[in-house]
Amino acid sequence: MARVLVVDDEKSLRLTLSAFLTDAGHEVIVAEDSESAYAIFSGGEIDVVLTDIIMQQSSGVELLKRIRKFAARVPVILMTGEPSLETAAAAVREHAFDYLTKPISKDDIVAVVASATLEKDREDAVGYLHERNMRDRKKLEETVEDQSAELITSEELLFDQMEATSESEDRYEKLLDIVGDAVLLIDAETKRIINVNAAALAMYGYSIDEFVGLNHSAITDEPEKSRDSFEKAIAEEGAVTIPVRYHRRADGEIFPVEITGTNVNLSGKQMFCGVIRDISERKRIEEEIHEQQKLIDTVLNAQVDTFFLFEPVTGKAIRWNRAFSRISGYTDEEIASMKAPDSYYSAEDEDLQKAYAFIHQVKEEGEGTIELSLIRKDGRRVPTEYVVSVVNDNASKPKYFISIGRDISTRRNP
Repeated sequence: MARVLVVDDEKSLRLTLSAFLTDAGHEVIVAEDSESAYAIFSGGEIDVVLTDIIMQQSSGVELLKRIRKFAARVPVILMTGEPSLETAAAAVREHAFDYLTKPISKDDIVAVVASATLEKDREDAVGYLHERNMRDRKKLEETVEDQSAELITSEELLFDQMEATSESEDRYEKLLDIVGDAVLLIDAETKRIINVNAAALAMYGYSIDEFVGLNHSAITDEPEKSRDSFEKAIAEEGAVTIPVRYHRRADGEIFPVEITGTNVNLSGKQMFCGVIRDISERKRIEEEIHEQQKLIDTVLNAQVDTFFLFEPVTGKAIRWNRAFSRISGYTDEEIASMKAPDSYYSAEDEDLQKAYAFIHQVKEEGEGTIELSLIRKDGRRVPTEYVVSVVNDNASKPKYFISIGRDISTRRNP
């Protein structure tokens, strides 16, 4: 279970959330504000942070920003009783794990923290595997001549080495077990599995005696597709990639896999060497991300203000809400093909020049506010106040602009 930091300035909510998560088996630490929460976070290992957004001192979004600077892999879950376009946009921009609206049930809290814990474990495992692979690669470089360690993957290394050592069974056995994914060696003529590595035994749940001799289609849940894919693969030269398939473990569990492979010659016989990766966790995370995107879409489309996300270099619109479509008068297809800011402002009244100058300013300062007249599809101008902020890439360079606009026609014409 995880060490969860719960942050809320309401004591009753801290106690309630703490009780929910403690009952679920987590170790819970509580804080009443962002400053004390960050001190706790800095002083000890925290797996998941669950924080309210609106607090008397610094907000939960500010806490998220501080945590992201030093601990990119720690999931931070934002909660609010007052969902808004601004806080939803901030959650997306700062890579919050989830955005929850109060009141929140015990089941929902327990489920999202469990999901965040799994994500943290996955990220930690990826980091560990990366370090392990780097160590393994260093060992392999000592025995592999004329191979570029920066360009070769573990699968390519396996395939190249098997070609180079077709008469050396011992050497090839060692290479099989270096690869972290499951590896199956299949006789191209009989279609039977003749050898597997340790990762394959763990993935499928068979013993080596049970595995060797099986027809390759026996471990799939799609035998016809598997046979067709195999026939095409053994007819190819070089590495091949087989689309997502569903395999079956010894206990009957069905799971999704990705397969890459190549044909090799061992002792004068054609073999197919398949490298199989279990992508169950990735599929689960993709589904969770899809659900999170649906929630964010719901929040964005419930707002009266416009939301517009675009690339400042190309002007390409990436995402917008219904309010922007309604106020601009353009269809989604039209918006997707238009360039910002050129398509929405006029050079005649200097708004276009002001928009470009403002973009440059926001790139330098990170955020800003401006008033411009949006030109609708029907030609009518809509006075609009924009609050704009930057989403940076991994190199801290501007990647996207988030623009939140409010119609101020009544302010200008009371």
